[in-house]
Amino acid sequence: MILNEIIEKITDEFDNSDIFFGHGALSAIDEAVWLVSSVLKIKFKDINKHLKTMVSVEDVNKINLIKSMRIEQRIPLAYLLNEAWLKNVEFYIDERALIPRSLIADLIEDDFYPWFESIHNINSVLDLCCGSGCVGILLAKSYSHLDVDLIDISQSSLEVAKINIEKHNLQKRVTAIQSNLFERCQKKYDLIVTNPPYVNASAMTKLPIEYQKEPQLALASGEDGLDLTRLIIKNAKKYLNDNGKIFIEIGHNRDVVDEVFKDLNLWWVDTESGSDYIFMLEKNDLP
Repeated sequence: MILNEIIEKITDEFDNSDIFFGHGALSAIDEAVWLVSSVLKIKFKDINKHLKTMVSVEDVNKINLIKSMRIEQRIPLAYLLNEAWLKNVEFYIDERALIPRSLIADLIEDDFYPWFESIHNINSVLDLCCGSGCVGILLAKSYSHLDVDLIDISQSSLEVAKINIEKHNLQKRVTAIQSNLFERCQKKYDLIVTNPPYVNASAMTKLPIEYQKEPQLALASGEDGLDLTRLIIKNAKKYLNDNGKIFIEIGHNRDVVDEVFKDLNLWWVDTESGSDYIFMLEKNDLP
């Protein structure tokens, strides 16, 4: 079959299925192109150059197998392909860790300005609740002077993070630590970033099947979705250097956060998706 015909066929089947998009692609055509480009080892951005290419029977069979698993089992494509992307950087991923999609990556692109006058005012970083390690690794890749620690309670997720550390050859500057939040933390940091579990109990019961394939430990955080956020805020101060800052990502519950933490000086941070998803606290503003 010709590549273009395969893409059109898969797009139609995805469009006519019940699958939910949101793990790296937002439409049927995007997922179809991602699937075939990954199997055929073609860069996503170069797919138009290969649309008239004949695809071998072996590759067609492999593509169809993955397509069927995506539709019938509702497994996110990132897990089926063992790859995910954050700001055009590729990460290994499997069912042991949450699929990368943190908005903190937007702040990395902007060098954390204006929250830090210079990125060189940051030397030590903690990525708390790191999952696959994507945010901390993206920081280390972006700024060669940084030393980064990755912490997660899940040893399984940390195994994925270690794969990504090696994938990006960052073993000398990025360290993975198994810990329940700060329990095994033995140093202070200039910057803490965290995308903790933040899905509330009601929303957990309504998640699309694709999200149910992810580790529930990385999603659920009590009745209002803020159990982990409360613990992080309660304990973060002692792990920040003077002038240190913590950036915390939440879900779609800014109103709840503002009410729960109304006595704190929260600074809401602009991202490409808006200013309702990440807030910042300076060390001196933490309890």
